[in-house]
Amino acid sequence: MGITPGNTQSVFEPERITESGIINFMDRRAGGDIVHTAYIQKTSHNTLFLYNTNQNLLDGAMVKATGKIDPSAGALVHSLDNGGLQNWLDTGYDFAFTPNSILNANV
Repeated sequence: MGITPGNTQSVFEPERITESGIINFMDRRAGGDIVHTAYIQKTSHNTLFLYNTNQNLLDGAMVKATGKIDPSAGALVHSLDNGGLQNWLDTGYDFAFTPNSILNANV
């Protein structure tokens, strides 16, 4: 996917997510290593959900923002209509979002 420090973002803007896809997280403190990947679903009602597993600090930031946990098939599902993801990014992470259409074009 060609993710580098030069093509990541530090501010999550939900309106820029036009379709479902994957979000990769880069740790600014770990020399730019990709440290986690999660899935963002955009529903037919334009609602965004983050499907996450194996990243407790991200889950904690999302639960703190919403007060809710919604487990789904082993992943935790978090609504992205709050500041939880940005709060977590602000602790030292950047991200790169890859829409499903790009993933499908490279299969």
